[in-house]
Amino acid sequence: VLFSPAMKWSFESLDVSEAPRKADVIVVLGAGFYCGSSQLSGISVARTTKALSLFRDGYAPEMTISDNLRSPSSGCPSQAKVTESFIKSMLGEDAPAVVTLSNMRSTQSEVEAISELKASKRWKTVMVVTSPTHSRRAVDMFRSAGVDAFVVAADEPYFDTEMRTPGDRAKALAPVLREFAGLAKRWLTE
Repeated sequence: VLFSPAMKWSFESLDVSEAPRKADVIVVLGAGFYCGSSQLSGISVARTTKALSLFRDGYAPEMTISDNLRSPSSGCPSQAKVTESFIKSMLGEDAPAVVTLSNMRSTQSEVEAISELKASKRWKTVMVVTSPTHSRRAVDMFRSAGVDAFVVAADEPYFDTEMRTPGDRAKALAPVLREFAGLAKRWLTE
């Protein structure tokens, strides 16, 4: 796999991201943060940065961020607070209106939260920002829940998506396999 085009083809079959277009809201899927340093993970930085760029370019008037499900005794700060701080550091007073999705555990919980909010917020079209490898499963989950959604992929922070070297393909192996496992689980449980 590391010496053939199979990894690139696998990645490309997962990436169903589209070009940006107008939407009612930008949904930034959560991707974690580091509790000890109160810093967003590389994937969270990539997704949030992409969403802010889309907001700044006028594609949607507001965005959502996810807050983690955490134990109060963990000592970890709120992921939403860390993300809000990052957003303010990037855009200052020009930051978008942010809707926080509380107690998120997974993409499925984010889908359920957006599905519940869309009527009260009058969101018709939802732009989802996630990683390219996660785009197929994410958009499928939103559409299965009756949400008119499309994905605009953030940059992939952990590997070169061109995958020209065996090292690049090795770095892509875990995320690609994880997404195929997630798709298989989804198909088997439906």
